[in-house]
Amino acid sequence: TDNLQLLQSALRQSSLPLADTLQSISLAFCESVVDNALLGTMGRNFPNIKYLDLRGNPSLTTLTGW
Repeated sequence: TDNLQLLQSALRQSSLPLADTLQSISLAFCESVVDNALLGTMGRNFPNIKYLDLRGNPSLTTLTGW
């Protein structure tokens, strides 16, 4: 789980500088990285996201808007 936390942290930190301009993001087939905490961070910090690709994430069953 340490590697997973490191990868999630790196994803958050590397994408935050783009938060105001990012309009789409693909996290397809990243089920071992994408969890509720990461999606929550994205929802709160990426106000302009219009397209989110989460294909191939079998544990994801619903999305709730913030």
